[in-house]
Amino acid sequence: MASARGLLRLLHALESATERGVGTLSENVLEALEASDETAADAIAALRRATKQASMQKAMERREKMLKEMGLTRLSPTPSGVDAYGSASCSPSPSPSGGAGFLSLSATSQPRSPGSWPASPGAGGRDILTVAVSPSSVKGIEDVKDEDEEDDAALVCRVCFEGYKLRPRELLGVYCFCKRVENAPSAGGPGGRRGAGYSSVSHFNAIHFACHAAARRADVALRTPKREWEGAALRNSETLTNNLLPILAARVSSSAYAAAVESWWENVSNVGRPEAVSARLRIAIGDVAMLIGRFATGASFSADCHGGGRESNARALPFLLQLCAHELRRRDRATPAPRGSPRASPGATTSSSDSPLPALRDAAEARTCLEALARGNVKDAASSHAFPAALVLSTLVTPRDAWTAMRRDALRATIAHAAREGSACFDSAAPASAKDPEGDGEGEGEGGEEGGARDGDGATTESGGRGAFAASKPALLFVGVVDKLHELLQPAGGGGGGGGGGGASRALNIGEDIREEMEKEEEEEEEEAEEDATTSPVSAVAAEADAAATSPAMSPAKSPEAIAAATAHRVSRALRDLPRMHELANELIEFIEEAEDAEDAVEYFDIMRALAEATAEGDTADAFVDAAFANAW
Repeated sequence: MASARGLLRLLHALESATERGVGTLSENVLEALEASDETAADAIAALRRATKQASMQKAMERREKMLKEMGLTRLSPTPSGVDAYGSASCSPSPSPSGGAGFLSLSATSQPRSPGSWPASPGAGGRDILTVAVSPSSVKGIEDVKDEDEEDDAALVCRVCFEGYKLRPRELLGVYCFCKRVENAPSAGGPGGRRGAGYSSVSHFNAIHFACHAAARRADVALRTPKREWEGAALRNSETLTNNLLPILAARVSSSAYAAAVESWWENVSNVGRPEAVSARLRIAIGDVAMLIGRFATGASFSADCHGGGRESNARALPFLLQLCAHELRRRDRATPAPRGSPRASPGATTSSSDSPLPALRDAAEARTCLEALARGNVKDAASSHAFPAALVLSTLVTPRDAWTAMRRDALRATIAHAAREGSACFDSAAPASAKDPEGDGEGEGEGGEEGGARDGDGATTESGGRGAFAASKPALLFVGVVDKLHELLQPAGGGGGGGGGGGASRALNIGEDIREEMEKEEEEEEEEAEEDATTSPVSAVAAEADAAATSPAMSPAKSPEAIAAATAHRVSRALRDLPRMHELANELIEFIEEAEDAEDAVEYFDIMRALAEATAEGDTADAFVDAAFANAW
């Protein structure tokens, strides 16, 4: 008998099987047994009832779990306010947990005994649901509201729809499209000439690095597998992408950001060729210079990737600068170890930790150009191929007061450089025909070269009645954007020089909580560095440099590299203030749109708030531009 019951249980369990008709065959056997023996029929019916009851029990447990997650509770027995026929009613009732109260809902059904399960949802007995109006039922709704997609300033992942508000330590990135450019602005390339670089544009669609990795695995597991960046293009609003730019926020660990930066450079090498660590700073600075050049010349942002425009790339600009700052402050440069040293061996390297900014020597030409500009040597600065890169470098290493002091010379050098090189030195990443005068990233305007006709050696001459201001306007827009970055990024500004007086009031102010979090992360970095370093830690140099840069008058005893290191440190902290970076992008767009409408030099310098510098020596603004344009050394 026991073996017969075991056989019946086995056949009943196989009824639900679908493979190769096993379930049908088992059901046929059980039906034959039911027809031939009453005892077997009773046993089979009992098995089926037990299975059905167990399934209903599991379904009700799942239902109770779902109701609990939704903040609902099923009440039994029937509370007051529901009539004997089970008609629907609503009435407030006290919360069992002492909360704010309940709203009781009921549906018409047959009466049943208290505590019993209905035969089926909505058909068995009366079902009373209560809605708890308590803080626990709406827990986290404020955070979700803060990261609503309607909030333009919030960075929200395209997969999980969460950002730094809900997951403050989870690194976010934005999809970018990188391409290799053979005639890029060089910050220190071989021979001091313009060489190969990489240009990046973005539609500014954010995603967690972890979510991108999960989506990549899911794309590979599809019946028709997708390559990594094919699936990413769909998440990037159908815009081509081949890289992911990390965004370092206040509470993200620096180690996570550094790992993401390594991934960025690995993807860059897949676009072009592997680049040495010592080449990264000049490539990153050149990348920013070419992006600013697109704003200055009105070139299309979408000609290569088929998406993204002026606004999205203005939001990406601060985080490309953040990448430059990371490479600038890198202390693990791969430089050859001195011959004869104990560490001298094939492939040995040294960290060059004796310098506050050892990576600055990797941008040697841009640094030399910037130093010439600081000395007032306009001729040497304007004749350097690294002049656009030097302007970008100044946003990271030049204090606001020093920039204000050299702004007149920067304007003169910019105009002379435009006369010498033409606007191609600023927009070399964009096709000559891909102009986007409206700035929406979609249209393409007229071709041709900005800055007038150029002769064989690159000099620009006026043609077609174009004046010096019209020929140099793209270059002036370039230096205007750089000046705006100085004004918005540096927390301590300097007055003087006409338009520089408002820099302090408009500078970034980081909250104390964010500042403390950043300092904590920096202390962790320094502790890690002390484990491997053989010289003095970075903190002592940074502290000395920070004190030099923040003093009202910089002491001559402080080294230029220490001041540059302090400025880079402070700008890096400012770039982690994400809401302010969104405001920075908006102010850049506002400035560019206003400056593009300027019809003469007076109007443009007034918009830039540099009219005082242009007319400092008694000349008119037009005469200032004409004189600088004529001195194309």
